[in-house]
Amino acid sequence: MGYEIFELRKEIKETPLTTGIEVKNSFMDDNFEALTQLYLKGVNPLSKEKFIQIKDGYSGITDFKNFEVLDFGNGTMAIIHLTHKEDASSIKVQDIRLIPKEMQSLFK
Repeated sequence: MGYEIFELRKEIKETPLTTGIEVKNSFMDDNFEALTQLYLKGVNPLSKEKFIQIKDGYSGITDFKNFEVLDFGNGTMAIIHLTHKEDASSIKVQDIRLIPKEMQSLFK
């Protein structure tokens, strides 16, 4: 059965949503190792302590939201909230906001 799941998984296109689902599942399954495997090489993964803190806040309900950050390279950044149309045929902009200077380090 594990091989069948692996083969199915190979056919699923990686998207921000599918990666987000894998992150959520790692918290739901209390699987710190699975979470660390999702990190980009060379990036320090979440500490075990932070993992436990986030996992303990997991309520069983997850709402996924899609955002893109625009960095204009001149000290101005904006965040775009994207949403799928109900029929999932396209993605539309729901909101665009400037990111205050004091919060920009969160997105770099």
